[in-house]
Amino acid sequence: MNRFLEILVAGLALILMASTSASAFHCVAQSGNGAVGRADRVILERAQWVAMRECAAEGGNAGGHHCRIVHCRY
Repeated sequence: MNRFLEILVAGLALILMASTSASAFHCVAQSGNGAVGRADRVILERAQWVAMRECAAEGGNAGGHHCRIVHCRY
């Protein structure tokens, strides 16, 4: 019985520590030339940074355009 309770508690702890999209910030960055970057992260600053990086990787900072955060929501 003790072993079952240990496994149950460990399993519940893993479930509670797992990050889901419902508990994360969703940010979108967009450029004037149509490049878009999206990110889902637990920390707002990290979500913004990843969205900006994804937008730049699609060529969003080329030709005089710049990526900007369009929106972030929790």
